Amino acid sequence: MIGLSARCRRGLAAALCLANVATAQALLPSPLRAGEVTVKSFDGSVSVTGRFLGLRDGIIRLDTAVGPLSIDAFLVSCSGADCPPPEAMRPVLRIGATRELAGSLVPALIAAYAEARGATLEIEPLGPEETRFTLRHDGAGRPFAVIRLGTDTATATPGDPSADAARISLTASPGDAAEGARSLALDGLAVIVAPDNPVTSIPLARLADVFAGRIDNWARLGGPDAPVNLYLDAAGGDIRRLFEARVMRRFGLQPGPEVNEIADAAELSDRVAADPFGIGVVDTAFLRNARALALELGCGLAVEPDAFSIRAGDYPLTHAFWLRAGGKLGDPGRDLTGFMLSEAAQAVIADAGFVDRGVAGLAIDRQGRRLANTLLSAGGRDTAQLRELVGIMRDASRLSLTFRRTAGGDGFDARARADIALLARLMSEGELKGRRLVLIGFTDAIGRDDLNRTLSRRWAAALRDAVIAAAPPGTLDAGDFTVLGFGELSPLGCNEDAEGRRINRRVEVWLPG
Repeated sequence: MIGLSARCRRGLAAALCLANVATAQALLPSPLRAGEVTVKSFDGSVSVTGRFLGLRDGIIRLDTAVGPLSIDAFLVSCSGADCPPPEAMRPVLRIGATRELAGSLVPALIAAYAEARGATLEIEPLGPEETRFTLRHDGAGRPFAVIRLGTDTATATPGDPSADAARISLTASPGDAAEGARSLALDGLAVIVAPDNPVTSIPLARLADVFAGRIDNWARLGGPDAPVNLYLDAAGGDIRRLFEARVMRRFGLQPGPEVNEIADAAELSDRVAADPFGIGVVDTAFLRNARALALELGCGLAVEPDAFSIRAGDYPLTHAFWLRAGGKLGDPGRDLTGFMLSEAAQAVIADAGFVDRGVAGLAIDRQGRRLANTLLSAGGRDTAQLRELVGIMRDASRLSLTFRRTAGGDGFDARARADIALLARLMSEGELKGRRLVLIGFTDAIGRDDLNRTLSRRWAAALRDAVIAAAPPGTLDAGDFTVLGFGELSPLGCNEDAEGRRINRRVEVWLPG
């Protein structure tokens, strides 16, 4: 196959960058004979005629006067009776996404990608849940990429004939944090009610009872004597699956038959906002006119689904949208995937109402509930330890980067491992360059307090070492960090259950000043 230099891609098309003029002249087209075709660069400057041998994996094979040639079909036109059909010449990149993403975020990302690449964008609805996007280079008229976006997020299985098809899957389902998947954006399941509903928070256990039909009157939740009307994503939807996995199955329950199933998240949110006795579950990106309830975690702890608590993973129903690419993407597919995961895409994600992967800070004057929990959790401990922690909180801001440990505390979890590289980049060349950070480890309440303090400091030191190792050599050292550990002091979750203990096993990052 003839190589494709960057200069060739910008000028003549792909394999038409021939070695010398003599060879090019030998390939100039003549009247076509049976079985012959002519492929031509889109600017019309060079064409090649030969016997068509086949098209596979986006490559046209021709038998020409100077021997066999392999040419990138995406970059040329073809004329002749034996040419493959146009759709075969333009491999389609298929994107399967959740309904929420397919209806809002993904089209916005494709539009931003087209603008960034200087391409015009044509949008053609193919059905109620499928859209075709065609990107063309300005002035050239040739397709740069053809994308079909639908709500089918299934991926081909090994051995499936479609396994080589270029595809991107964007899902929020449990278990999607698999090897090869990348976090595109964050969000959280919000429990929503009408704006004038007097209830402001709900325990997770009671939330499960509500949707199972065990609690059917608002009076049992601190509200009026009125029936509870239930709204939930349609069966099989990603948000429904997340809610069932993270809430219902945790308490051995499933949604009852009284649930009103609505597949469209915006419509579901509007229905709840207009129903004074309604309660529903949507991603925070679709709150619209509804109001989100805080989740009571037990032990006097509660958390609201705001951008900081979702970024930090403190909100218990936080989840990621995962991007998984498969098949033979080709240059357009790889380029689009890279753009979706780039810093340039983060503003698009935020504008669409989702939580981007950026880093935010939160000063102590906005952490009143956290400070109160810290004081309450101190119990009979040495007050010097408490004064030290509160002193750090008073003079610093907590960054949303939070590094949680796996069960047993034997390592950082998958999201934390990915964020180590992000923190290293921010400190070595980004907005945190030259700043000294305080790393504070915390544990759950299992074990002796003195051992937990030692363990939590060890976790903070492990994070420091991992960040230094991930940064370019010589850019960071131990002097860029202060490492502390406070054990089980200042819990964010209730230590009485596994989920609360998971939230509490963490290393926080604080920025002094």
